[in-house]
Amino acid sequence: MPTRRNKSVRQKRRKMGFGRPLIMLVFLAITCASLYYALYGEENLALLLNLKQENAQLRTNIANLDKDNNKQRAYIQELRDNPAIIEEEARTRLSLVKKGEVLFIFPQNTTD
Repeated sequence: MPTRRNKSVRQKRRKMGFGRPLIMLVFLAITCASLYYALYGEENLALLLNLKQENAQLRTNIANLDKDNNKQRAYIQELRDNPAIIEEEARTRLSLVKKGEVLFIFPQNTTD
C-alpha cells in the first residue's frame, strides 16, 4: 500500500509534467542557434580564423618595417655625424668630383 510520502512524490512528478523536458528543449534550441550563428553568422568562425591569420601577417610586416626604419635612422645619423660618408655617396651615386679633380669614365667591358 502506498504511503503518504510516496504519494506526495508521485503527485509532485505529475505536477512537473512538461516542465523539465520543456526547459531541456529550450536549452537545446538556444545551444543549436548559438552554434549555427558561430559557424555561419556574420562573425563566423572561418572569418575569425582568417582575421587572426591576417593579424599575424600584419604584425610580421610591421616588425620588418620597424627594422628597416631603424636601419634608415642609423644611416641618417651616420650621414649627420660623418661628412666623409656624404662625400663618398656623392662620388659614387652622383659621379661628383672635387674642384681640380678629373673624372675618368671607362667603357663597360663587352664580351668579344
